[in-house]
Amino acid sequence: MARSVPRPRKISDFKPLFTNVAQTSHYLVRFGIPWPVQQHLISRGVDKRFIGEDIGLMASDAVIPGSSLMTADISGNYQGVNEKMAHTRQFMQMSLSFYVDRDYKVLKFLEHWIEYIASGSERNALRDGYHFRMRYPKQYKSEKTGIVKFEKDYNHSIEWNFVGLFPLALSDTQVAYEGSRIMKATCTFNYDRYICGKTSSKSWWEGLHINLTGNQRNNAYRTDDAEYRTPSITIRDDAPQGTWNTQGVEESIPNAEQVLKNDFGMSQTSIDAMNELGNK
Repeated sequence: MARSVPRPRKISDFKPLFTNVAQTSHYLVRFGIPWPVQQHLISRGVDKRFIGEDIGLMASDAVIPGSSLMTADISGNYQGVNEKMAHTRQFMQMSLSFYVDRDYKVLKFLEHWIEYIASGSERNALRDGYHFRMRYPKQYKSEKTGIVKFEKDYNHSIEWNFVGLFPLALSDTQVAYEGSRIMKATCTFNYDRYICGKTSSKSWWEGLHINLTGNQRNNAYRTDDAEYRTPSITIRDDAPQGTWNTQGVEESIPNAEQVLKNDFGMSQTSIDAMNELGNK
C-alpha cells in the first residue's frame, strides 16, 4: 500500500469543510405521552397543547445520549490470544433541562408524571399508611418521544426516537432571594433503546427511514418480515396451481379439476372425458 505523503494545501481547500459545521442551538424535543399519563396530567392543570407542543419548546438544554457495547472476554479460540466480543448494547440515560413557566406547568408535568408511575395503590395520599405501588410499564412509558437536531436552513436534520422512555429522577430546583434568575428544572430520563433516524410511516414509504438516503423503498418491505410481506403468485409448469402469500399466510388456489370434483361433485371419469374432448 502506498504511503500517504503530506503536501501543502491552500486555506481555501479547507474552508468549505469548516464552514459547514453543525450548531448546537437548533433542536426540537417532542414528547409522545401515553393516554393514561395525559389524563392524569390534565386533571392536574396541564392541558393537551402544553403536553403535545409547549413542553418541548421549554427544553432549554438537551443532551443527545450515546450508547456503548458490553463485551465478554473469550480465551481459547487461538492460542495465546484473548478476544473481546460484544454481547449487549447499553444505552446511556438522558438529561433534559426546562425553563419553568409562571403557571409551573413544567414542574407539574415532570412531578405528576413521576407521581403517576408510583400511584398504583390509588388511595388518598393524605391517609396514614399510604404506600407506593408501581404501575405497569405499558401505562407510563412513552414510545414516541424524540429529539430532532436541525440547522438554521432547515434543510439538514437528524433524529433520535426513544422507545420506552420515562422520567427517572427530578433534580432539586434551587430558589434564592439574591439575584433573580430564570428558574429551571432538570430531569433525568431512562429508556429501553433509541432509533437514530426517522421512524414515521411516511419516511418508511419514501425510503428515508433510519437515515437511509432514499430510493430504498424495498428495505421497508422485507420478504423475511411477515408484517411487510407483499402478495405474490407462483405458477408451476407441472400443475396449474398458484400460491398467494400475504402477511405470512399461504392460501392455495385450486385448479379447475379440483373445483369440478369438490364443489360440483363431478366424477373423475366425467373429467377425463371432458379433457379428451378438449384435446381433439
